[in-house]
Amino acid sequence: MKGLVDFAVEAYGGVDVLVNSAGVQRYGTVTETEEDVWDEVLGVNLKGMYLAARHAIPEMRERGGGVIVNVSSVQAIASQRGVAAYTASKGGINALTRAMALDHAEENIRVNAVCPGSVDTPMLRWAADLFKGENTVEATVEDWGRMHP
Repeated sequence: MKGLVDFAVEAYGGVDVLVNSAGVQRYGTVTETEEDVWDEVLGVNLKGMYLAARHAIPEMRERGGGVIVNVSSVQAIASQRGVAAYTASKGGINALTRAMALDHAEENIRVNAVCPGSVDTPMLRWAADLFKGENTVEATVEDWGRMHP
């Protein structure tokens, strides 16, 4: 992440806004989720945000402030069955967001999270294909969209 921040500083003169929007979802309960899968999900979804913020905040501080938007998920608040690692990672994002907001408010760095429901992405379509049953992927995506508008 440091390389990405360094690139932004070199190419654009600094970092004013960071949107943390990386994520992976793997299915399984705590007992079904292998440790390497747990580490992957937490690594991408939570540690990735920590690393991006860790390197962007000093640049924002130097410029007099900035904005960080962390993309979490409705599953951090109202989960579904069988997504323990994903839910834990998104709950962690919400907690990290609150911590960063408090820690950096006096530096004029605002930190917020958004918690969208189902968003039509390749990851959602992958999941819909796994769980479509007799439905089509398209119908499953539409059904999920109605559950999490």
